[in-house]
Amino acid sequence: MAERAQRPKGRRSRLTRRGCLGSGSLALCIVGVVAIIALPALFRTLDEDWQFRLVRRFPFMADWQFRPTPPFQSLPTLAVTEDDAYTLLLTPLASPTSIPAIPVSPTAIAALPSSTATLLPPTATATASATPTASATASPTASPTSTATATATLTRTMTPSSTLTATVPNATALRSVETSSVSSTASATPLPTDTSTATATATQTATHSMTPTVTPTSMATASPTASTTPSAAAPPTNTHVPTVAPSSTPSSTPTSTPLPTLPVSYHASGYKWIPQTWNNCGPANLTQALEPFGWPGDQAKAAAYLKPNKEDKNVSPSEIVTYVSLISKETKVKGGIGALTRVGGDLALIKRLVSQQFSVILETGFSLPEEGWMGHYLTVIGYDDGKGVLYGLDTFLGDGPDSAGVPEKYDDLDRRWQQFNRVYIVIFPLERENEVLNILGDDTDLVYNVQHALDTARREAAANPNNQYAWFNMGSNYTLLGQYAQATVAFDRASRVGGGLPFRMLWYQFGPFEAYYHVGNYASVLALVNASLKTTTYVEETYYWRGMVAAAQGKSAQAIEDFNRVLKFNPNFALAAQMRDQVASGTFKPPITGG
Repeated sequence: MAERAQRPKGRRSRLTRRGCLGSGSLALCIVGVVAIIALPALFRTLDEDWQFRLVRRFPFMADWQFRPTPPFQSLPTLAVTEDDAYTLLLTPLASPTSIPAIPVSPTAIAALPSSTATLLPPTATATASATPTASATASPTASPTSTATATATLTRTMTPSSTLTATVPNATALRSVETSSVSSTASATPLPTDTSTATATATQTATHSMTPTVTPTSMATASPTASTTPSAAAPPTNTHVPTVAPSSTPSSTPTSTPLPTLPVSYHASGYKWIPQTWNNCGPANLTQALEPFGWPGDQAKAAAYLKPNKEDKNVSPSEIVTYVSLISKETKVKGGIGALTRVGGDLALIKRLVSQQFSVILETGFSLPEEGWMGHYLTVIGYDDGKGVLYGLDTFLGDGPDSAGVPEKYDDLDRRWQQFNRVYIVIFPLERENEVLNILGDDTDLVYNVQHALDTARREAAANPNNQYAWFNMGSNYTLLGQYAQATVAFDRASRVGGGLPFRMLWYQFGPFEAYYHVGNYASVLALVNASLKTTTYVEETYYWRGMVAAAQGKSAQAIEDFNRVLKFNPNFALAAQMRDQVASGTFKPPITGG
């Protein structure tokens, strides 16, 4: 009887345990369902920095990130009438003897430190009139007259880097973005041999006359008849001006020492891959590039100066160069280190710099399936001509197989590099400065370098009229040269071909703002500002140019408000403080319309 009495009790215990297990499983399922629903929502409430860290550790969480749909995939097209891009392509590059006495805009002066002098914006007054034709067989003449007062000493010896010989489609073909069987051939030397000396506080008046044998005049704009009057003192541009004179500014002229033989492959040592924290590509790459020089800092310290607000979407090459000058003595290199940046580079130059153990950073386009196109830096550590690959430390993708660098085919890298006018930064011991200048050769000179880059962009636009980045680079280089009317023609074309420009383009490159501003096309500046603000509010240059337009239109209160907003976001943006003070004191002068 006792056994019979115990059986039901045991049966009840088993049933109870099963019931508890069932209830527990049900509760776990409910908790799991709630977690699946709640955790992604909770994840999205986190700061983007923390989201980035968690995704690095748990890649599956990338699916939880909320990515707002951009208002447009490419920047809005501004031009409503046909421009004469064909004529612009046929316009020969202006030599230093035929352009006004400010051959390089303040942007270039601040962003591309000169090797031969510390350049200050001189005062210049110039008037040029030109009458080009679109015929490749025409032989027009131009007689610009310029009067200039130079405030800097600049000695420059330049020889042509190449001769532009390209088959250019006719205007109809360009407008339809198709190659036409009817073509013209343009042959122009971008930079004739020139030796010039500008002496401090010297006044010179010169009248030049030149007759191109094939192409229209050097100062022609998009219209068949053009007259330009550059601003006597162009307002400073979007580039951050160093608050101290960079010690990295080269002070000597490159020597004619024969260059060492370039090895077919090379791998640099002494580098360490730095995985970037959220939105910290520039500081992380700089930290990598400084590793061989024994800099004791890290990407957080670099970011504290380069982007005081961690939301800042862009660190420009000029900012990196300035920062290197500030930390020069902090490294273990005797005598400190220097840095410079140039545009229009090529892979042969980069390989030569890397093989001589100089640090090189490239700024390139970069695309992610979930994010789209954006700007990205890359630290170059080697190459292999046999495999046709360059090796780089990518702060986002990693350091590649066996930590030898992420390999990328030359052509693929060059395609991405072209999207940033092939800009590069070189970091070097100051005691080896002459070696760097020797490798750069003629590109040491600012004017030559920008014109060389313009020559390359023109070739590429002529070869492929549908390449929006070639046209954009033309605009950027014309802007650096202070030839703003030509720049706007190129920027107009860039926005209309090849699918247009990525919506993030103006997060990193600001030439269109500057060019449209200087020709007095304030409506286009504001249209681009508003388009950019729809995608992010964390690019201080956007507010700077809105402030510049407000200042030019006499809206002083709005201008001061925008400049103050820039400075609150980035106190190191010295130009904003300078412009704000000019507006407040009533000394601000807008550009001359039509420049």
